[in-house]
Amino acid sequence: MEDNLHRKILDRLMQNYNTRLMNNVDRGRYVQAMISFALEDAWHPTSEQWDWAPWDLEHAFGMRMEIKQSAALQPWSVILDAPRPRLPRFDIAHRERHYTKGGGRWPVYIPGRPSHIYVFAWHPETDPTIADQRRSEQWRFYVIPRDLLPGVQRTIGLNPVRRLSEEFSYYQLADAVNEVARWL
Repeated sequence: MEDNLHRKILDRLMQNYNTRLMNNVDRGRYVQAMISFALEDAWHPTSEQWDWAPWDLEHAFGMRMEIKQSAALQPWSVILDAPRPRLPRFDIAHRERHYTKGGGRWPVYIPGRPSHIYVFAWHPETDPTIADQRRSEQWRFYVIPRDLLPGVQRTIGLNPVRRLSEEFSYYQLADAVNEVARWL
C-alpha cells in the first residue's frame, strides 16, 4: 500500500514539471537539472541536495556554481492577463552564513559570495502560445565569474548581466562555463 501511495504522490508532483509555464520554485529546480545535464559529468549537484544549500553545482576540483533563473511569463501572469513583464532582477547578495548539513555545524561562516561562477538563465518568450519553459532552446544563458559581479550590490538586472557576459544557448553553455572556469 505505501509503495502505491508513494508512486501516486510522485506522479502528482511530476505534473508540476510537465507544464509549459512553471512556478518559480519548480522552474528553478528544473533549470538546475537542465544545466547540470548540459555540463555533463564535470559538474554535480551540491552534495547538500536541499533548497537552502549555499550553491547549486560543484566541480570535482572544488569550484562552486550558483544558478539564477527567471522567466518573462509566470503562470499567474497568463491567468490574470497581466501587463507585459519587466526585465528580471537576480539575487546576488553577499551572505554572512550558510546553512549546511555537512560537518555537523549550523551555520557555517563563509562570508561573501561562496560560488566561483554564476549562471544566469533567462526565458524571454512573452507569447503564451509559444512559451514552453521545458524547451532548452528557448532559454538564454549568461556565465559570469564571481569577481566580475558588482561588489556590494544585492541584486543585478538583466541588462547589466548582458554587459558582463555574452548570451549563450543551451548547446553553447558547457563551453562557456569551461572557458570561465579555465581562468579561475
